[in-house]
Amino acid sequence: MAYNEVVKSLERGVVSPVYLIHGEERYLINSLTNQFKKHLLQGTMTDFNYDILDENSTPGIIVERVNTLPVMAQKRLVIVKNKFLFNASKKKAYSEKDIEVLLEYLKEPNTTTCLVFSITEKADGRTKLFKAIKKTGTVIRLDTLKDWEVTKWIEKHCLDNGKGMDKEAVNYLFSAIGNNLEMLDMELQKLYSYVGNKKNIKLEDVKAISSRTLANNIFELVDALAEGESEKAVFCLRDMILAGEPEIRILFMIIRQYRLMLQAKLLHIKGYTINTIIQKTGWHPFVAKKVLQQSRLYSSSELEKALQLLMQLDIELKTSQLPSNYLLETAILRLSKGA
Repeated sequence: MAYNEVVKSLERGVVSPVYLIHGEERYLINSLTNQFKKHLLQGTMTDFNYDILDENSTPGIIVERVNTLPVMAQKRLVIVKNKFLFNASKKKAYSEKDIEVLLEYLKEPNTTTCLVFSITEKADGRTKLFKAIKKTGTVIRLDTLKDWEVTKWIEKHCLDNGKGMDKEAVNYLFSAIGNNLEMLDMELQKLYSYVGNKKNIKLEDVKAISSRTLANNIFELVDALAEGESEKAVFCLRDMILAGEPEIRILFMIIRQYRLMLQAKLLHIKGYTINTIIQKTGWHPFVAKKVLQQSRLYSSSELEKALQLLMQLDIELKTSQLPSNYLLETAILRLSKGA
């Protein structure tokens, strides 16, 4: 079931006894979880009809809470944020006896309680609990949006707040922030305050308040590497670290960019046009053009070697006793085409 379908169902008062919300998109998962609070918790007795349980809550405690009757309301809401229930490989996995308590409840769930499991990672669909919820209730998986979905999301966010945004402004905002919905939401809130009563947001408005982001800096760093400007690349790296970006996240974004370049390179070698590449990958046009432009400065073998170096760096960052910034800078110097 999709995000919007669940919200519409809640608005109509059609509520399943149990939900599982899972996936990689933290913002959407938290946003949808809050929709349950918005639609199910009303009146003055909210505190008596709402429980939020974390990873310290055992299946026994969960069942105890869901079997509590609502106070002067039609339903209670119990939200459980415990990823260990849905992944047997986790260190804090529960025994079969523990899980059986929940499985027994799910055979005939309490209709006066809405139980929502909300986890910000992918749940293991092979677990008994996952299968039981899928049979009895509703499972919603929310993963990172594709590029074209993000621009649609920005436009809808504006409409929901009584604003419009020019297409070039939407594209600029996306290129600056990327698909991080939490950061996009913060930038949009700043934009709404900045434009005040203006109904339409223009490119100059976005440029006036737009923050430099990790996505911007990664583009700039990779440009410098491709052009052999190792000193500039190191300065870009240091700026990101000084801005508080974790080294492991910086590395993840660099690896992602090189993977995109290799993918674009291989598709270009096959004779695909820019429009075909956009259609095939689902990339935003700005990203596709930028990645293709960067990939032209490398051969496919150079990109493969760069990725091998970066994957080795990933291991070193997790195991080496050397400072992370030193390891990253050393790798950046080795990646530079001028080195």
